[in-house]
This record gives sequence, structure tokens and C-alpha cells, in this order.
Amino acid sequence: MGGWLKFYIIFFCIVAPILGFLVTLTAVLGLESNSDFSGFYNWETYRNAMYGIVVVNVFVMFRLAYILSTSELQTTKGDAIMMMWVAGPVALIGGGIVMHFALPEGRVFEEIIPAALGSAFWTTIWTLYFKKSKRVANTYWKPV
Repeated sequence: MGGWLKFYIIFFCIVAPILGFLVTLTAVLGLESNSDFSGFYNWETYRNAMYGIVVVNVFVMFRLAYILSTSELQTTKGDAIMMMWVAGPVALIGGGIVMHFALPEGRVFEEIIPAALGSAFWTTIWTLYFKKSKRVANTYWKPV
């Protein structure tokens, strides 16, 4: 395993989720210390939704890194594609909906929609890579 596949595993499955966790933690702590949000009656739901997005992303992407690193099954490609979509755009949209209902007068979708579109763009690029790449086809070659 090497090339773009190795880059994907190291950066997108391990490094990026850790950075996402740190950015979210910093954002939550900043909101709690510098604003009135912590006293808002739905703040707990909003904060938990933010953490939920990150926990889903970290768990799914770490699991994906393990699967991609250890499996040779052909079904790994389809599993990887599904996990990418769940960890990225689906988690962002689901968390955004919860956050919107927790804080309806907030600007949740102004931040979530661009993030979800960016996530969907990169997930589409990697989906095409997993479907079309010869390296991926040669790495995950064993029939079930």
C-alpha cells in the first residue's frame, strides 16, 4: 500500500479527525467562556451536537483507517465509500439539524452548509478514487 491510498489513510483517516476534534473543542470552550451561550437553555443540546459530529467522525475514520490497512477484500472499497459519506456530509447535516433546533435563532446553517458542501466535494473526489484507482483495485482484490 502506498501513494494516494496511504496518504488518505494517514491524513484523512487519522490526522484530520484529530485536528477536527481539537478545533471543535477549542470552539466550544471559546463559546462557553466568551459569550452568553453557556446560559442559553438549549446550550447543552447544541454543544452535544457539536461533540457528536466530531465523535462520529473520529470513530468512523479511525475504524476506516484500520479496515483499509488490514483488509484485502473487494468489499472494502464499498465499505470505505459508505464510511466516508457517513463520517463527513451525513454527520455534518445531521448534527446541523440538531444544532439548528437547539438554537433556532443562531446561524447554524450558515456554517454547516459550506462545511457539508466542502465535505461532500472531497468525499466525491475520494469516492471516485476508490472506484477508479488501479492501486485500490490491486490492494483490495480478494473476493468475499
